[in-house]
Amino acid sequence: MQPARSLTISSNGITRIIQSECHFSAGFDANVAGAGTPPVLHKFNAIWDTGASGSVITKEVVETCDLKPTGMVQTHHAQGMQLAETFLVNIFLPNGVQFVNVPVILGVLPGGSHALIGMDIITTGDFCITNYNGRTVCSFRWPSCECTDYVAESNRLAKKKVHTTGGFSGGHAKGRRHKHR
Repeated sequence: MQPARSLTISSNGITRIIQSECHFSAGFDANVAGAGTPPVLHKFNAIWDTGASGSVITKEVVETCDLKPTGMVQTHHAQGMQLAETFLVNIFLPNGVQFVNVPVILGVLPGGSHALIGMDIITTGDFCITNYNGRTVCSFRWPSCECTDYVAESNRLAKKKVHTTGGFSGGHAKGRRHKHR
C-alpha cells in the first residue's frame, strides 16, 4: 500500500467555497520510458466542488501551460449543455498530492478561480468538511485509507457513554445519595 498524502484547507470562519492553491502542467508521466523532461509547473487557485463530476480548467491555465486539446465532450452545467475542449494535465495539490494525465475540460469559473477540482479527483481519496467551533476545515487524503461513518461513530460514543455512566438509573446519576425524610 502506498503511503498516504494529505492536505488540509482551513478558514477563519464558516465558508461556502473550498479553495486551495494547486499547480498544473501539461500531462506527463515520468515513469514512461523516454518521457523526456517534465514540463514546468504553474501555480493557480482552485475551488473544490463535490457537485462537479469532472475537473475543469480555465483558458488562463490552457495558455499558461501551453496545453494542446485532446478532443471535445458534451458538458452539462447550471446554464445548460455545451461542447467543451478536453486536455490532459498533471495536477499537483499541496503536500505532495499529485495526479498524472488527468482529463479535464475547458470552462469558465467564478471569482478568480483558475481550476475546479471535481469528483474525478475527490473520489480517489478520503474527503471531509467540518465546521467545528465556527471554522470550516476541509481535509483530503490520497489514497483512501479508511471509512468515515459519523452514524457508527455516534453510536459507538453513545454506547461508551452508557457503559461509563452505568446506564439509565431512573434520572439519578450513579453514586448520587439522596436524603430521605
